[in-house]
Amino acid sequence: DKCCTLDCIEIISLELWQRMTFRLRLPMIQAADKKGIVFELAYAAAIRDQSLRRNLFSNASELIRLKRKGRRILITSEATHSMEL
Repeated sequence: DKCCTLDCIEIISLELWQRMTFRLRLPMIQAADKKGIVFELAYAAAIRDQSLRRNLFSNASELIRLKRKGRRILITSEATHSMEL
């Protein structure tokens, strides 16, 4: 919650392939949007394992739904090997 209201943050990187220990809430996302904060969505871990892929798609769809049309989402690979690109 706090990082969505700070002025010094430009990108919030969430490990969406893991099971979320908190729920993304609309007021938190709206506060980040007002500050111009971008959310990073990294997909490399989802290539490795089916359960990680399921978590990524579930959490990413929730983030996109809350972001209303998916604006200000940065998609990155975060690959550790060239085969994950």
